[in-house]
Amino acid sequence: MKALSVRQPWADCIAEGEKTIEVRSWQTKHRGVIAIHASSRPDTDMGEYTEGLPLGVVVCTVEIIDCRPLAIADCDAAI
Repeated sequence: MKALSVRQPWADCIAEGEKTIEVRSWQTKHRGVIAIHASSRPDTDMGEYTEGLPLGVVVCTVEIIDCRPLAIADCDAAI
C-alpha cells in the first residue's frame, strides 16, 4: 500500500475528516486507497495543537479521487 507522510496536527485532521484536500507541489497519477502516515516531526508552527498526537505511525487510510490545481474555493477544505 502506498502512503503519504503528513505532519501533525494535519494528519489527525485528515483522519477526522476535517481536512479533505491535501496541497502538494507535485502531482500524482495514483488513484485509490493510500495510508496517511503521521510524520515523526510535527509542524513546529502549530505548537500546542500537536501535543499528545501520535507521531511516526499510520493514522488512517483515505481514497485519492483526483489531483488538480488548487482553486480558491478549495481553501477551507485544505485548511
